[in-house]
Amino acid sequence: PDWLQMDKAGHFAPAYQIHALSAASYRWAGIGPRRAAWYGAIVSTAFLGTVEILDGFSAEWGFSPYDMIANLMGSAWFIGQEYLWKEQKILVKWSHYPSGLADYRPDLLGRNLPERILKDYNGDTYWLSFNIAAFNNNLNVFPNWLNLALGYGAYGMLGGRNNPEHHDGIALPQLERYRQWYVSPDVDFSRIPTNSRILGGLFQVLNIIKFPAPALEYNRVEGIRFHWLFF
Repeated sequence: PDWLQMDKAGHFAPAYQIHALSAASYRWAGIGPRRAAWYGAIVSTAFLGTVEILDGFSAEWGFSPYDMIANLMGSAWFIGQEYLWKEQKILVKWSHYPSGLADYRPDLLGRNLPERILKDYNGDTYWLSFNIAAFNNNLNVFPNWLNLALGYGAYGMLGGRNNPEHHDGIALPQLERYRQWYVSPDVDFSRIPTNSRILGGLFQVLNIIKFPAPALEYNRVEGIRFHWLFF
């Protein structure tokens, strides 16, 4: 599979996040939660669908129905929670830390930091962040803003489906490609009380990113690893 499904996670997460930010904007404008959720779906689908259409005219990429399905699933994740719980109990988040592999293939994985954030899936982690209090019937055992996040990442990828032996006539290291699984505490900024609209808007944007925190990792190559601080 391409990029060990990291590319599909990379469609699912932005679709959810664009949907969430759009719906919050509509709610701020005075539109009801469910209508705002559907308007957010239109914005998310139109934006990412346009990207897929443009890819369809690119000889290098081409249109991918699976990418479009991942986009729709990300949007459906938001609407489903609105209808099931009338709130977002499970956020979709993202984090990135330089993998150190982009130097081997800068044409594919990025030549500078902004490009690598977009292209190097080795440094990405995608998270489902569960609000503990919301699943505990809002009992005052845990702070309302405390979440528990489950993460997915992958490493060792110097190509989409497999790693080439050479690039531009230079031998590449033969890395093992493997998946990574994480569990880590997180913060739901939208549940931190504030009377400031500016701060509330900032909290909505910050909710895109997994809060740096200790994490427990499992992968089949190294087994169980503990990170004092993982991002």
